[in-house]
Amino acid sequence: MRKLTLGIMALMMSVACLGAETVKIGDIWYKLYSDDYTAIVLGPQNSETYADIVTLVLPDSVFYNDRGYAVLSVEGDAFGKCSKLDTVIWNIRNCTRTYYTNEHPFYNSTRITQFRYIRFGEGVITIPEYVCYDQYQLEKAIIPSTVTTIRRNAFYECSKLAEIQLPDGLTGMYTSAFGYCTQLTAIQLPLSLKKINDYVFIGCTSLKTIDLHEGITSIGEEAFKNTAITTITIPSTVTSISDAAFQNCTKLDSVVWNAVSATCGYATNTWPFYQCKNVRSFTFGENVKSIPTMTCYELSALQKVYNYAFTPQTINANVFKYVDKANCTLYVPIEYIDLYQTADVWKEFNPIIGMSVGLHFDEQAVPVTYLKSDSSLYHMDLQTWQVPVAPRIQGFNFLKWEVQKGDLADGILLRAVYEADQPTEMPAIYTNPANPAQKLIREGKVYILRDEKTYTIQGQIVK
Repeated sequence: MRKLTLGIMALMMSVACLGAETVKIGDIWYKLYSDDYTAIVLGPQNSETYADIVTLVLPDSVFYNDRGYAVLSVEGDAFGKCSKLDTVIWNIRNCTRTYYTNEHPFYNSTRITQFRYIRFGEGVITIPEYVCYDQYQLEKAIIPSTVTTIRRNAFYECSKLAEIQLPDGLTGMYTSAFGYCTQLTAIQLPLSLKKINDYVFIGCTSLKTIDLHEGITSIGEEAFKNTAITTITIPSTVTSISDAAFQNCTKLDSVVWNAVSATCGYATNTWPFYQCKNVRSFTFGENVKSIPTMTCYELSALQKVYNYAFTPQTINANVFKYVDKANCTLYVPIEYIDLYQTADVWKEFNPIIGMSVGLHFDEQAVPVTYLKSDSSLYHMDLQTWQVPVAPRIQGFNFLKWEVQKGDLADGILLRAVYEADQPTEMPAIYTNPANPAQKLIREGKVYILRDEKTYTIQGQIVK
Protein backbone atom coordinates (compact mmCIF):
# COMPACT_ATOMS: atom_id res chain seq x y z
CA MET A 1 0.00 0.00 0.00
CA ARG A 2 2.79 2.38 0.86
CA LYS A 3 4.49 1.63 -2.43
CA LEU A 4 1.28 2.54 -4.33
CA THR A 5 0.96 5.82 -2.41
CA LEU A 6 4.52 6.78 -3.25
CA GLY A 7 3.88 5.95 -6.89
CA ILE A 8 0.84 8.22 -6.98
CA MET A 9 2.78 11.02 -5.27
CA ALA A 10 5.59 10.70 -7.80
CA LEU A 11 3.10 10.82 -10.65
CA MET A 12 1.47 13.94 -9.21
CA MET A 13 4.83 15.67 -8.90
CA SER A 14 5.61 14.81 -12.53
CA VAL A 15 2.31 16.28 -13.74
CA ALA A 16 2.95 19.45 -11.77
CA CYS A 17 6.35 19.83 -13.38
CA LEU A 18 4.88 19.44 -16.84
CA GLY A 19 1.80 21.56 -16.15
CA ALA A 20 1.10 25.28 -16.44
CA GLU A 21 2.02 27.98 -13.97
CA THR A 22 0.24 31.32 -13.69
CA VAL A 23 2.59 34.19 -12.93
CA LYS A 24 2.68 37.97 -13.13
CA ILE A 25 5.53 39.49 -15.12
CA GLY A 26 5.58 43.25 -15.00
CA ASP A 27 1.97 44.39 -15.04
CA ILE A 28 0.61 41.44 -17.05
CA TRP A 29 -0.40 37.93 -16.05
CA TYR A 30 0.78 34.92 -18.07
CA LYS A 31 0.26 31.20 -18.11
CA LEU A 32 3.63 29.51 -18.59
CA TYR A 33 4.01 25.98 -19.93
CA SER A 34 7.24 24.33 -18.84
CA ASP A 35 6.93 21.34 -21.18
CA ASP A 36 7.53 23.40 -24.33
CA TYR A 37 8.39 26.81 -22.81
CA THR A 38 5.45 28.65 -24.29
CA ALA A 39 3.11 31.21 -22.76
CA ILE A 40 -0.25 32.86 -23.26
CA VAL A 41 -1.31 36.28 -22.03
CA LEU A 42 -4.07 36.19 -19.44
CA GLY A 43 -6.62 38.63 -18.20
CA PRO A 44 -6.24 40.08 -14.68
CA GLN A 45 -6.08 37.58 -11.81
CA ASN A 46 -6.82 37.64 -8.07
CA SER A 47 -9.43 40.39 -8.27
CA GLU A 48 -6.95 42.71 -10.00
CA THR A 49 -7.84 44.93 -12.96
CA TYR A 50 -6.12 46.24 -16.06
CA ALA A 51 -8.34 49.30 -16.08
CA ASP A 52 -5.45 51.78 -15.79
CA ILE A 53 -3.48 50.52 -18.80
CA VAL A 54 -3.04 53.28 -21.42
CA THR A 55 -0.27 51.75 -23.54
CA LEU A 56 -0.19 47.97 -23.81
CA VAL A 57 2.90 46.13 -25.05
CA LEU A 58 2.37 42.46 -25.87
CA PRO A 59 5.80 40.81 -26.17
CA ASP A 60 6.89 37.99 -28.42
CA SER A 61 8.56 36.28 -25.45
CA VAL A 62 8.94 36.61 -21.69
CA PHE A 63 11.55 35.47 -19.15
CA TYR A 64 10.81 33.85 -15.82
CA ASN A 65 13.28 32.15 -13.49
CA ASP A 66 16.01 32.46 -16.12
CA ARG A 67 13.86 30.71 -18.71
CA GLY A 68 12.53 32.17 -21.96
CA TYR A 69 8.92 31.48 -22.97
CA ALA A 70 7.53 32.16 -26.48
CA VAL A 71 4.20 34.00 -26.28
CA LEU A 72 1.68 32.23 -28.51
CA SER A 73 -1.60 34.03 -27.94
CA VAL A 74 -3.78 36.25 -25.77
CA GLU A 75 -6.73 35.02 -23.75
CA GLY A 76 -10.13 36.10 -25.05
CA ASP A 77 -11.48 39.30 -23.46
CA ALA A 78 -8.18 39.72 -21.60
CA PHE A 79 -8.16 43.51 -22.09
CA GLY A 80 -11.81 44.17 -22.79
CA LYS A 81 -12.26 46.28 -19.67
CA CYS A 82 -9.26 48.55 -20.27
CA SER A 83 -11.34 51.72 -20.35
CA LYS A 84 -8.27 53.97 -20.71
CA LEU A 85 -6.50 51.89 -23.36
CA ASP A 86 -5.19 54.11 -26.17
CA THR A 87 -2.24 52.29 -27.79
CA VAL A 88 -1.36 48.65 -28.40
CA ILE A 89 2.06 47.38 -29.50
CA TRP A 90 1.51 43.81 -30.69
CA ASN A 91 4.74 41.78 -31.02
CA ILE A 92 3.31 38.25 -30.98
CA ARG A 93 4.76 36.75 -34.16
CA ASN A 94 2.18 34.15 -35.06
CA CYS A 95 -0.87 34.07 -32.81
CA THR A 96 -2.11 30.48 -32.65
CA ARG A 97 -5.53 31.10 -31.13
CA THR A 98 -8.74 31.23 -33.16
CA TYR A 99 -10.87 34.19 -32.09
CA TYR A 100 -14.54 34.90 -32.69
CA THR A 101 -16.90 37.85 -32.36
CA ASN A 102 -17.04 37.96 -28.56
CA GLU A 103 -13.75 36.22 -27.76
CA HIS A 104 -11.02 38.48 -29.13
CA PRO A 105 -8.51 40.10 -26.74
CA PHE A 106 -10.22 43.51 -26.68
CA TYR A 107 -13.83 42.37 -26.58
CA ASN A 108 -16.15 44.42 -24.41
CA SER A 109 -19.90 44.44 -24.83
CA THR A 110 -19.93 48.17 -24.10
CA ARG A 111 -16.87 48.85 -26.32
CA ILE A 112 -13.47 50.29 -25.44
CA THR A 113 -13.87 54.00 -26.03
CA GLN A 114 -10.22 55.15 -26.30
CA PHE A 115 -8.42 52.48 -28.40
CA ARG A 116 -6.99 54.64 -31.23
CA TYR A 117 -3.67 53.15 -32.33
CA ILE A 118 -2.17 49.72 -32.90
CA ARG A 119 1.30 48.85 -34.17
CA PHE A 120 2.33 45.35 -35.10
CA GLY A 121 6.05 44.96 -34.49
CA GLU A 122 8.70 43.86 -36.98
CA GLY A 123 8.78 40.09 -37.04
CA VAL A 124 5.02 39.65 -36.75
CA ILE A 125 3.89 37.21 -39.45
CA THR A 126 0.15 36.87 -38.84
CA ILE A 127 -2.48 39.38 -37.80
CA PRO A 128 -5.06 37.22 -36.02
CA GLU A 129 -8.77 37.14 -36.74
CA TYR A 130 -11.04 39.63 -34.97
CA VAL A 131 -8.05 41.29 -33.25
CA CYS A 132 -9.44 44.79 -33.82
CA TYR A 133 -13.04 43.78 -34.47
CA ASP A 134 -15.51 46.65 -33.94
CA GLN A 135 -12.85 48.99 -32.52
CA TYR A 136 -14.76 51.98 -33.78
CA GLN A 137 -12.28 54.51 -32.35
CA LEU A 138 -9.23 52.97 -34.04
CA GLU A 139 -7.65 55.60 -36.27
CA LYS A 140 -4.30 54.11 -37.23
CA ALA A 141 -2.81 50.64 -37.72
CA ILE A 142 0.83 50.02 -38.65
CA ILE A 143 1.57 46.73 -40.37
CA PRO A 144 5.25 45.74 -40.81
CA SER A 145 6.93 44.26 -43.86
CA THR A 146 7.11 40.82 -42.21
CA VAL A 147 3.34 40.24 -42.19
CA THR A 148 2.19 37.71 -44.78
CA THR A 149 -1.36 37.03 -43.57
CA ILE A 150 -4.26 39.15 -42.33
CA ARG A 151 -6.93 36.85 -40.94
CA ARG A 152 -10.69 37.22 -41.21
CA ASN A 153 -12.46 40.20 -39.63
CA ALA A 154 -9.14 41.55 -38.33
CA PHE A 155 -10.25 45.18 -38.80
CA TYR A 156 -13.97 44.66 -39.32
CA GLU A 157 -16.04 47.79 -38.59
CA CYS A 158 -13.04 49.94 -37.68
CA SER A 159 -15.07 52.87 -38.91
CA LYS A 160 -12.45 55.56 -38.19
CA LEU A 161 -9.55 53.77 -39.87
CA ALA A 162 -8.85 56.17 -42.74
CA GLU A 163 -5.76 54.60 -44.30
CA ILE A 164 -3.76 51.39 -44.26
CA GLN A 165 -0.49 50.42 -45.92
CA LEU A 166 -0.31 46.76 -46.82
CA PRO A 167 3.13 45.11 -46.78
CA ASP A 168 4.86 44.04 -49.99
CA GLY A 169 5.03 40.40 -48.90
CA LEU A 170 1.33 39.98 -48.08
CA THR A 171 -0.02 36.76 -49.61
CA GLY A 172 -3.27 36.19 -47.71
CA MET A 173 -6.05 38.62 -46.79
CA TYR A 174 -9.11 36.76 -45.62
CA THR A 175 -12.88 37.18 -45.30
CA SER A 176 -14.04 40.66 -44.26
CA ALA A 177 -10.55 41.69 -43.18
CA PHE A 178 -11.47 45.36 -43.73
CA GLY A 179 -15.24 45.04 -43.99
CA TYR A 180 -17.17 48.22 -43.20
CA CYS A 181 -14.07 50.36 -42.66
CA THR A 182 -16.16 53.27 -43.84
CA GLN A 183 -13.37 55.89 -43.82
CA LEU A 184 -10.92 54.01 -46.07
CA THR A 185 -10.60 55.94 -49.35
CA ALA A 186 -7.84 54.07 -51.24
CA ILE A 187 -5.98 50.76 -51.06
CA GLN A 188 -2.71 49.80 -52.76
CA LEU A 189 -2.65 46.03 -53.12
CA PRO A 190 0.85 44.46 -53.03
CA LEU A 191 2.01 42.47 -56.05
CA SER A 192 2.43 39.42 -53.82
CA LEU A 193 -1.34 39.20 -53.28
CA LYS A 194 -2.96 36.89 -55.83
CA LYS A 195 -6.47 36.36 -54.43
CA ILE A 196 -9.08 38.85 -53.24
CA ASN A 197 -11.15 36.83 -50.78
CA ASP A 198 -14.86 37.11 -49.97
CA TYR A 199 -16.19 40.36 -48.45
CA VAL A 200 -12.67 41.77 -47.92
CA PHE A 201 -13.73 45.40 -48.51
CA ILE A 202 -17.51 45.04 -48.26
CA GLY A 203 -19.19 48.19 -46.99
CA CYS A 204 -16.12 50.44 -47.37
CA THR A 205 -18.39 53.23 -48.51
CA SER A 206 -15.58 55.80 -48.96
CA LEU A 207 -13.29 53.51 -50.97
CA LYS A 208 -12.90 55.25 -54.33
CA THR A 209 -9.77 53.73 -55.86
CA ILE A 210 -8.41 50.20 -55.97
CA ASP A 211 -5.65 48.92 -58.24
CA LEU A 212 -6.20 45.31 -59.23
CA HIS A 213 -2.74 44.52 -60.56
CA GLU A 214 -1.75 41.89 -63.12
CA GLY A 215 -1.21 38.65 -61.24
CA ILE A 216 -4.48 38.64 -59.32
CA THR A 217 -6.29 35.42 -60.20
CA SER A 218 -9.64 35.65 -58.39
CA ILE A 219 -12.05 38.14 -56.84
CA GLY A 220 -14.25 36.86 -54.04
CA GLU A 221 -17.95 37.09 -53.33
CA GLU A 222 -19.14 40.64 -52.58
CA ALA A 223 -15.49 41.64 -52.18
CA PHE A 224 -16.20 45.28 -53.11
CA LYS A 225 -19.93 45.46 -52.45
CA ASN A 226 -21.21 48.93 -51.44
CA THR A 227 -17.94 50.74 -52.15
CA ALA A 228 -17.50 54.11 -53.88
CA ILE A 229 -15.22 52.86 -56.66
CA THR A 230 -15.61 54.95 -59.82
CA THR A 231 -13.45 52.96 -62.26
CA ILE A 232 -12.17 49.39 -62.18
CA THR A 233 -9.84 47.33 -64.37
CA ILE A 234 -10.12 43.56 -64.28
CA PRO A 235 -6.61 42.17 -64.99
CA SER A 236 -5.94 39.65 -67.72
CA THR A 237 -4.82 37.11 -65.10
CA VAL A 238 -8.22 36.89 -63.38
CA THR A 239 -9.87 33.52 -63.98
CA SER A 240 -12.84 33.74 -61.61
CA ILE A 241 -15.06 36.45 -60.18
CA SER A 242 -17.44 35.28 -57.48
CA ASP A 243 -21.04 36.31 -56.94
CA ALA A 244 -21.87 40.01 -56.82
CA ALA A 245 -18.22 41.04 -56.44
CA PHE A 246 -19.05 44.70 -57.17
CA GLN A 247 -22.68 44.73 -56.12
CA ASN A 248 -24.29 48.11 -55.57
CA CYS A 249 -21.21 50.14 -56.52
CA THR A 250 -23.48 53.01 -57.51
CA LYS A 251 -20.63 55.41 -58.32
CA LEU A 252 -18.97 52.98 -60.73
CA ASP A 253 -18.81 54.74 -64.10
CA SER A 254 -16.39 52.73 -66.27
CA VAL A 255 -15.08 49.17 -66.38
CA VAL A 256 -12.09 47.79 -68.29
CA TRP A 257 -12.30 44.00 -68.63
CA ASN A 258 -8.98 42.38 -69.61
CA ALA A 259 -9.66 38.90 -68.21
CA VAL A 260 -8.74 36.57 -71.06
CA SER A 261 -11.09 33.81 -69.97
CA ALA A 262 -12.92 34.14 -66.66
CA THR A 263 -15.96 32.64 -64.99
CA CYS A 264 -18.47 34.50 -62.84
CA GLY A 265 -21.95 34.23 -61.36
CA TYR A 266 -24.81 33.28 -63.67
CA ALA A 267 -27.88 33.14 -61.43
CA THR A 268 -30.21 35.94 -60.40
CA ASN A 269 -28.50 38.64 -58.32
CA THR A 270 -25.08 37.03 -58.68
CA TRP A 271 -23.51 38.71 -61.71
CA PRO A 272 -20.39 40.80 -60.96
CA PHE A 273 -21.94 44.25 -61.41
CA TYR A 274 -25.34 43.61 -59.89
CA GLN A 275 -27.13 46.89 -59.06
CA CYS A 276 -24.35 49.00 -60.62
CA LYS A 277 -26.89 51.26 -62.28
CA ASN A 278 -24.53 54.05 -63.40
CA VAL A 279 -21.90 52.25 -65.49
CA ARG A 280 -21.70 54.21 -68.75
CA SER A 281 -18.55 52.78 -70.34
CA PHE A 282 -17.36 49.18 -70.65
CA THR A 283 -14.12 48.13 -72.39
CA PHE A 284 -12.98 44.67 -73.46
CA GLY A 285 -9.25 44.28 -74.01
CA GLU A 286 -7.61 42.99 -77.17
CA ASN A 287 -6.82 39.56 -75.72
CA VAL A 288 -10.25 38.77 -74.24
CA LYS A 289 -11.21 35.39 -75.67
CA SER A 290 -14.53 34.78 -73.90
CA ILE A 291 -17.04 36.94 -72.06
CA PRO A 292 -19.06 35.28 -69.28
CA THR A 293 -22.82 35.29 -69.49
CA MET A 294 -24.37 38.28 -67.67
CA THR A 295 -21.11 40.27 -67.49
CA CYS A 296 -22.97 43.45 -68.48
CA TYR A 297 -26.40 42.19 -67.48
CA GLU A 298 -28.82 45.00 -66.57
CA LEU A 299 -26.26 47.81 -67.01
CA SER A 300 -29.08 50.01 -68.26
CA ALA A 301 -27.02 53.24 -68.23
CA LEU A 302 -24.41 51.82 -70.61
CA GLN A 303 -23.68 54.28 -73.43
CA LYS A 304 -20.34 53.12 -74.86
CA VAL A 305 -18.80 49.69 -75.33
CA TYR A 306 -15.21 49.33 -76.54
CA ASN A 307 -14.02 45.99 -77.87
CA TYR A 308 -10.40 45.72 -79.00
CA ALA A 309 -10.52 42.08 -80.03
CA PHE A 310 -9.88 41.53 -83.75
CA THR A 311 -12.44 38.72 -83.84
CA PRO A 312 -15.82 39.30 -82.17
CA GLN A 313 -16.26 36.95 -79.23
CA THR A 314 -19.14 34.49 -79.44
CA ILE A 315 -21.43 35.61 -76.63
CA ASN A 316 -24.77 34.80 -75.09
CA ALA A 317 -27.57 37.35 -75.46
CA ASN A 318 -27.61 37.71 -71.66
CA VAL A 319 -24.19 39.39 -71.69
CA PHE A 320 -25.97 42.65 -72.61
CA LYS A 321 -29.46 41.78 -71.40
CA TYR A 322 -31.44 44.97 -70.63
CA VAL A 323 -28.78 47.17 -72.27
CA ASP A 324 -30.37 49.46 -74.85
CA LYS A 325 -28.08 48.37 -77.68
CA ALA A 326 -30.06 50.36 -80.22
CA ASN A 327 -28.81 53.51 -78.47
CA CYS A 328 -25.40 52.33 -77.29
CA THR A 329 -22.26 52.94 -79.36
CA LEU A 330 -19.92 50.04 -80.03
CA TYR A 331 -16.32 50.93 -80.87
CA VAL A 332 -14.26 48.23 -82.58
CA PRO A 333 -10.97 48.00 -84.55
CA ILE A 334 -11.76 49.78 -87.78
CA GLU A 335 -10.22 47.17 -90.03
CA TYR A 336 -12.54 44.51 -88.52
CA ILE A 337 -15.74 46.52 -88.32
CA ASP A 338 -17.46 44.36 -90.94
CA LEU A 339 -17.01 41.28 -88.73
CA TYR A 340 -18.84 42.96 -85.85
CA GLN A 341 -21.60 44.19 -88.15
CA THR A 342 -22.55 40.57 -88.90
CA ALA A 343 -21.78 38.88 -85.53
CA ASP A 344 -24.64 37.78 -83.29
CA VAL A 345 -25.47 40.24 -80.48
CA TRP A 346 -22.67 42.65 -81.50
CA LYS A 347 -24.54 43.57 -84.68
CA GLU A 348 -27.44 44.88 -82.57
CA PHE A 349 -25.45 47.88 -81.35
CA ASN A 350 -26.15 51.20 -83.01
CA PRO A 351 -23.99 52.80 -84.12
CA ILE A 352 -20.91 50.62 -84.61
CA ILE A 353 -17.86 52.85 -85.08
CA GLY A 354 -14.39 51.80 -86.17
CA MET A 355 -11.41 52.98 -84.16
CA SER A 356 -7.74 52.98 -84.98
CA VAL A 357 -5.47 51.72 -82.22
CA GLY A 358 -1.76 52.26 -81.76
CA LEU A 359 -1.51 55.79 -83.20
CA HIS A 360 1.69 57.43 -81.87
CA PHE A 361 2.42 61.13 -81.69
CA ASP A 362 5.14 62.93 -79.72
CA GLU A 363 6.06 59.64 -78.02
CA GLN A 364 2.60 59.47 -76.49
CA ALA A 365 -0.02 56.86 -77.30
CA VAL A 366 -2.95 58.64 -78.93
CA PRO A 367 -5.63 56.18 -80.08
CA VAL A 368 -8.09 57.96 -82.30
CA THR A 369 -11.09 57.27 -80.09
CA TYR A 370 -9.45 57.72 -76.74
CA LEU A 371 -6.19 58.77 -75.18
CA LYS A 372 -4.61 56.94 -72.28
CA SER A 373 -1.85 59.07 -70.82
CA ASP A 374 -1.57 58.50 -67.06
CA SER A 375 -4.37 55.93 -66.94
CA SER A 376 -6.85 58.73 -67.54
CA LEU A 377 -9.37 58.48 -70.34
CA TYR A 378 -9.61 61.27 -72.90
CA HIS A 379 -12.26 60.93 -75.57
CA MET A 380 -12.05 62.51 -78.99
CA ASP A 381 -15.09 64.03 -80.61
CA LEU A 382 -15.77 61.46 -83.30
CA GLN A 383 -17.80 63.93 -85.34
CA THR A 384 -14.74 66.10 -85.90
CA TRP A 385 -12.30 63.27 -86.59
CA GLN A 386 -11.98 61.56 -89.94
CA VAL A 387 -10.44 58.12 -89.52
CA PRO A 388 -9.18 56.26 -92.60
CA VAL A 389 -9.87 52.62 -93.20
CA ALA A 390 -6.61 50.71 -93.66
CA PRO A 391 -6.53 48.72 -96.93
CA ARG A 392 -6.82 44.98 -96.55
CA ILE A 393 -3.96 43.28 -98.37
CA GLN A 394 -3.93 39.54 -98.87
CA GLY A 395 -1.14 37.82 -96.97
CA PHE A 396 -0.68 40.70 -94.52
CA ASN A 397 -2.27 41.80 -91.23
CA PHE A 398 -2.78 45.46 -90.44
CA LEU A 399 -1.15 46.34 -87.09
CA LYS A 400 -1.54 50.05 -86.46
CA TRP A 401 -1.39 53.57 -87.75
CA GLU A 402 1.75 55.61 -87.10
CA VAL A 403 2.29 59.35 -87.47
CA GLN A 404 4.49 60.28 -90.40
CA LYS A 405 4.31 64.01 -89.79
CA GLY A 406 1.90 66.75 -88.75
CA ASP A 407 0.29 67.86 -85.52
CA LEU A 408 -3.06 67.69 -83.80
CA ALA A 409 -3.99 71.23 -84.78
CA ASP A 410 -3.29 71.08 -88.51
CA GLY A 411 -3.83 67.41 -89.15
CA ILE A 412 -1.73 64.25 -88.99
CA LEU A 413 -0.27 62.36 -91.93
CA LEU A 414 -0.44 58.65 -91.21
CA ARG A 415 1.32 55.57 -92.45
CA ALA A 416 -0.12 52.08 -92.15
CA VAL A 417 1.96 49.31 -90.54
CA TYR A 418 1.49 45.65 -91.51
CA GLU A 419 3.00 42.29 -90.70
CA ALA A 420 3.28 39.39 -93.13
CA ASP A 421 1.55 36.07 -92.51
CA GLN A 422 4.71 34.32 -93.73
CA PRO A 423 7.45 36.91 -93.14
CA THR A 424 10.34 34.72 -94.33
CA GLU A 425 8.71 34.20 -97.71
CA MET A 426 7.85 37.83 -98.44
CA PRO A 427 10.10 40.18 -100.47
CA ALA A 428 11.51 43.46 -99.21
CA ILE A 429 9.08 45.33 -101.46
CA TYR A 430 5.64 43.90 -102.13
CA THR A 431 3.26 45.29 -104.74
CA ASN A 432 -0.42 44.73 -104.09
CA PRO A 433 -1.76 42.87 -107.15
CA ALA A 434 -5.21 44.33 -106.51
CA ASN A 435 -3.84 47.89 -106.54
CA PRO A 436 -0.36 48.36 -107.98
CA ALA A 437 -0.21 51.87 -106.50
CA GLN A 438 0.04 50.27 -103.09
CA LYS A 439 3.49 49.01 -102.15
CA LEU A 440 4.57 47.46 -98.86
CA ILE A 441 8.19 48.19 -97.98
CA ARG A 442 9.85 46.13 -95.28
CA GLU A 443 11.21 48.03 -92.28
CA GLY A 444 12.68 45.57 -89.83
CA LYS A 445 10.00 43.05 -88.91
CA VAL A 446 7.08 45.05 -90.28
CA TYR A 447 5.94 46.51 -93.60
CA ILE A 448 5.02 50.15 -94.22
CA LEU A 449 2.42 51.02 -96.85
CA ARG A 450 3.56 53.42 -99.59
CA ASP A 451 0.53 54.66 -101.47
CA GLU A 452 -0.47 57.44 -103.84
CA LYS A 453 -3.26 58.19 -101.39
CA THR A 454 -2.61 60.40 -98.37
CA TYR A 455 -4.10 59.20 -95.09
CA THR A 456 -4.91 62.13 -92.81
CA ILE A 457 -7.00 62.64 -89.72
CA GLN A 458 -8.12 65.96 -88.33
CA GLY A 459 -9.98 67.05 -85.23
CA GLN A 460 -9.53 67.95 -81.61
CA ILE A 461 -9.32 66.12 -78.31
CA VAL A 462 -12.09 66.62 -75.82
CA LYS A 463 -12.03 65.17 -72.31
